[in-house]
Formats: sequence, C-alpha cells, structure tokens
Amino acid sequence: MDSTGTASFGWRAPDADDRTAAPSRQVAPPHRIVLLLPTSAARTRLSPERYVSRLAAMSIALPTGLFDGPTQCRVATPDGRDADSLLAGLKTAADAAARSLIVYATGQLALGGDEQLYLTAPGLPLRLAHLLGVRWEWITHAIGRAAAPARLLMVDVEAEARAWELLTEAAPEQVGTGTDRLLADGASLWGQIRPIAGWRGRGGPGEHCWAEAVTAQLRDGLPGAPAVLTPEALHHSSTYQPEGTVLTLARFAPGTGSVHLRNRAAGRGVLPVDALPAALRDALRRNRGEEDQK
Repeated sequence: MDSTGTASFGWRAPDADDRTAAPSRQVAPPHRIVLLLPTSAARTRLSPERYVSRLAAMSIALPTGLFDGPTQCRVATPDGRDADSLLAGLKTAADAAARSLIVYATGQLALGGDEQLYLTAPGLPLRLAHLLGVRWEWITHAIGRAAAPARLLMVDVEAEARAWELLTEAAPEQVGTGTDRLLADGASLWGQIRPIAGWRGRGGPGEHCWAEAVTAQLRDGLPGAPAVLTPEALHHSSTYQPEGTVLTLARFAPGTGSVHLRNRAAGRGVLPVDALPAALRDALRRNRGEEDQK
C-alpha cells in the first residue's frame, strides 16, 4: 500500500521520465463497396428481380475478389425506394475513410425533361425520370469528392432511346460528350450499357449480362495471369462476347491508384512478395521494420 493508502498489487505507474511513446500501428481503412439500384416499385412497369440478382452477385463477388478479402470490406446497399436515400447512402460511404471506393450501379439510364441523365428504376416511365430518378451528375460528384485514393465506378445499365443517342454521339472536338458524361473525377469507369429495344424484348431468361461475366471472372480467376489483377487487366482478358448492340465502358484513370484483385486461378500456396502491388509491399516492409525494432 502506498502513501495514499491505495493498494498497488505489485504494479507501479511509470514516472514521467520512464514513459516512452509506444510505437503506434496505424490500422488501414477498409475498402468500401456501394451497390446502387433505384426501385420505386409503385411506379415501375417491370419487376426488379433481374437487377436485384445482379446486386446480390456483386455483393459476394467483389469483397471476395479483392486481394485483402471480405474482412477488409464494408458493403453498403442504400435504400433505392427514393432518390434522396440512395444518394445519401452513397455520400456516407464516399465521405468515410477508405482504401478504395467501388460503386456498382444498375437499373435504367434515362434523359429527363431537363436534358440531364438520371439513374432510375427499371421500367420507370420516362416522364418521371427527373422526379423519381437520381441525377447521374450527383452520383459522379459524390464519387469525385470521395476520401478514397482509388475509385472505381462500375456501370451495368439499360439506356432508353434518348439517353442512348446522347451517349453514343460522336463529337470528339467537344468536351463532355458521349460517355464523358458518365465519368467521375479521379475514378476509373468500367462496364457496359445496352439500349432498351422495347418492353417485350427485355430480359429473356437465357440472356447473359455483364455482371454475370464479371462475377465469374472474380470467382474463377484468369489462368496464366499474375496473382494480383486490376479491373483493367480483367477487362482486357475477358472472353465475354455480348450479343446485340452494346456500349462498352473502359476508361481506367492513370495515377489515381487501382483496385487490386486476387487471381483465384494463380494457384494456392506461398505468394511471392514480388507479385504484390507496390503499396502492399511497402506496408509489409514497414510492419517488418517495426517488428525488428521491438
């Protein structure tokens, strides 16, 4: 018992001179994945089941496909019943600390009466696009101001006739035309857009979609490819051949970091350090140096 009458049980608080700053180990922030699908079930003409199945597949394939694995991910599927809640969910994820931000958007792309692009529920009447849809510019703005150094926007939508015409117009001398309208600052753009041919021609049971091809790549990997892949590598190595008219999106932003994916076909066993991305190699060296100093 000390002079204050308090039992110490053999433990003594260190004096100020004895205190040394313990080495602090910074915990890396998680990867953040946001899955976007407007629903607006009361006003749409179509069942969203096909699109919901895309989200379900991506919610499994993306976290397990990331090199760090699903334990290092946070997956958000904002409520799509109204535009405000969908956009609020995206902004919350984008504003949080993250190693990477991956946004997957599916549904219908429509040109509203204000001549702006909107992401809407599949089959939503076009006259309601600007009232019930999410303005695409708001989506890209949220991604462009994200805290994550690496950003990837995955687009897997069907476009109504006016939106399709706007996205496929050829005007290279003008900035902000064509697929440039879909870009987010500092983010890579990957995916595809199909035109809406007609309500009866949509969504046959045997139709293969882009999400299905991507999830298969993430699940099975690429034989003969490096152990660590990027979306750009997956895109260039894909054997998926879509049927019909398709607009391919493949704009991979240089110098903004990249999303690193595990190649599940690279074999199991010890992964050579040289196969890791430079950022991961540096992190391993720092951790090893801290261990050696202890």
